[in-house]
Amino acid sequence: MANQGSVSATDNTRNFLDIVRKNMEAFAQAQSAMLEGNRMVFQRQAEMFEALVDQAVTASREIASETDPAKNLAKRFETAKTSIQNLIGHSNLVSETNARANGKVVEILEKRMMAALDECKVASEHLVVAAPPVPELFRFPPVERTASARK
Repeated sequence: MANQGSVSATDNTRNFLDIVRKNMEAFAQAQSAMLEGNRMVFQRQAEMFEALVDQAVTASREIASETDPAKNLAKRFETAKTSIQNLIGHSNLVSETNARANGKVVEILEKRMMAALDECKVASEHLVVAAPPVPELFRFPPVERTASARK
């Protein structure tokens, strides 16, 4: 190494490849968390569907066994209201389960993005220290602003 602050091209490549490797590992973790979250949501939905089918069978039996037309009609409306309340409750539970799962995925990706930015900054600083000065030919002259451009 030329000086204490410089890093070889091989080391720079290794540093950037390590960042990419860590990113891929984080994506794999996020994908795994997403799949697990989807599994939990699907499991919750299956449990709720089973409960709704049981409720529908029970309600149908109760309605069918009611011979008084007024009570039968009242039972139908009460069953409809109960079903709607249960569906909304089940929907809320699925939404909460999904939100928790998505939150875990976002947490994994956010943590990795912040770490990757820090790692890229350090690796880039090594490139700047090791880079030769920019030749005068490639430097941009300072831009002079005219009075009309300032307005």
